[in-house]
Amino acid sequence: MTQIRNLARVFVLIFCCSAANAGVQVTADQWRQEAIYHSPEHPGYTAWCTLWREPTGSLRLAFEQVTGPVADRLHRTIVTVLMGSDDEAKTWHKLREIPSRTNVFDDHGIYAEPVSSSYCGHAMAVLDHGVLITGLWQGGDRTAGYLQRSADGGKTWSDPIYPLDPAQDRMYPTQIRRLHDGRLMLVAGVVSRANEKMQQYLVKEFFESRDEGRTWKKVWTMPPEVGACEESDLAELPDGDLLVVHRAEHYQDNKYISATRVQNVFHRTESGWQIGPVKPCPFPHSGFPELLATADGIVLHIATDGVWWTSDAGENWTRLNLAGSPYYPRALQLKDGSILVVGHVGGDNVYGTVDQTIMQQIFRLTVQK
Repeated sequence: MTQIRNLARVFVLIFCCSAANAGVQVTADQWRQEAIYHSPEHPGYTAWCTLWREPTGSLRLAFEQVTGPVADRLHRTIVTVLMGSDDEAKTWHKLREIPSRTNVFDDHGIYAEPVSSSYCGHAMAVLDHGVLITGLWQGGDRTAGYLQRSADGGKTWSDPIYPLDPAQDRMYPTQIRRLHDGRLMLVAGVVSRANEKMQQYLVKEFFESRDEGRTWKKVWTMPPEVGACEESDLAELPDGDLLVVHRAEHYQDNKYISATRVQNVFHRTESGWQIGPVKPCPFPHSGFPELLATADGIVLHIATDGVWWTSDAGENWTRLNLAGSPYYPRALQLKDGSILVVGHVGGDNVYGTVDQTIMQQIFRLTVQK
């Protein structure tokens, strides 16, 4: 397979940024950025990345690609491009293109993947034995979002798994994280069918699975007055607690007012979770929250406005002197300790309006305690 070479100039920046947070110092350097994929068309539509590591150690990257006429959506081609890297993101190669589900369209012209592909933009988890668990939004004959499991690398998928009764609630799963003890945590937006015309009733729900995603139990509902929206992310702390950062949208009379970042901690107990109070974050809202717990025990918040870190469960955040990420970033730590971030150039762009590219950033951290 042809390896994807740089499609844009590589920027190599050396940042030496050091700051203190609860007696900890973090230095970031050797930041570099490069384009790793562009659509065969210009302008290209490639967006909504999913990033994970296979049990074999190889990296996998999936994203949505749309090609074809701008004016005639019925003759466009929508696929998920699946990329692989066997050398820790030094090179990437295309593994295959996965056709979208049929008879499913996105009325907004964006967010194609939640209704067309088994590889959703964020909700993906990988179990130790290679089982994939993903979340999909409604589409086709499915009138509510659901989860699916795959035991063969995404070639086939299970019947839909509904954490809530689809006759009562519309569900929009957006994030699945696997914890060290094997439990899975799910974030989703939920709209009661009794109030589905009211946007402010899209409440944020958290669920837990202790049987590898087959069944789910509700953990917490964020009060609507604190914020709506289906987007949150969580990072497991060294003591097993969860630091959770939320996109919180605010409405008045069903009219959107603003979006902010807020956070809280889920404290682990023998029977489940004790939910801590919701507090404001010091950084601005910027797309989907992306958290990464590093091997050094710190947590990164990665967004288009920059990279922040905390060593004390979000009591203090410090911004690193690094460039912002691509849009809707996904991140993981490489085997040498470097941080890999992937995302797309652009934003919530309707097809044919912006030339999108899949980008990656890599930088190193030094943590002194």
